[in-house]
Amino acid sequence: MASVSLITIPTSFGRYAPATLAACLMTLLCVGCAGRYVTRTEYLAPDFTRTSIRGRTVAIVPATDDAATASRGELAGVARGLRDAGARVRVIDPTPAAQPAAARLGPSDFTPAPADRVALLADFTGGPDSDAARREAQRMGQNVNAQYLLFVRVTDGEIFHRFTPPHDPGAGPPTRASGRRVGLRLALVRLRDSAAVWVASGTGESWATRSDASGAAATNVEADLAAGNLPLYPPPPPAPDLASRLTRRLLARVPLPVEIEPN
Repeated sequence: MASVSLITIPTSFGRYAPATLAACLMTLLCVGCAGRYVTRTEYLAPDFTRTSIRGRTVAIVPATDDAATASRGELAGVARGLRDAGARVRVIDPTPAAQPAAARLGPSDFTPAPADRVALLADFTGGPDSDAARREAQRMGQNVNAQYLLFVRVTDGEIFHRFTPPHDPGAGPPTRASGRRVGLRLALVRLRDSAAVWVASGTGESWATRSDASGAAATNVEADLAAGNLPLYPPPPPAPDLASRLTRRLLARVPLPVEIEPN
């Protein structure tokens, strides 16, 4: 069985100032970025609100083992979005590695998890409290010091380019754009009763544009890229930034607790 390590996402600014400043710099470099988002809440437990995870530890579980590496940027963005909501975050990294026994998730004689853990939640529809979901949450929550497990499936991850020629010859330089698309599906399981409390999905797109008269004349993006003009396109927005914004928008659909004012 592949060993599992727990990576705690830091919250101390002083100790991790260089990484924080780097993230701020990337944000400033993308000031001119545009974006659009589509979000949907698929399931919400009656007793779960936006403040339920504040001050609580959420362990992020990639939907598949290979996603821990292939979608590391998106997972980091989800973790950042949860931290912004007030949660403490750990990412469960299921990649095979020589880890001490204390770092492994559960006893070594446990049956390995299925390749796609999200399928255990009945695809998040019809049976969010299914026995399979409860068993999986219990198995993975054995040695995780957390109150919640968040199953994360990255449903889309694509970089795209667009090219817009000037409307009239000599009217100005063409516009080139580089964009990124991220899709997420999240299922939050409360460990004290192994019950799914929140399931949400959505997609986000963000892109940056640049106007530059350099390069051979072209009429569409295929011809422009074939002419070797890829270096003239701006870099796409970073995956962690886009996943973080998408996560915050998904959480924003969760209602705040109702405050009852005294008479």
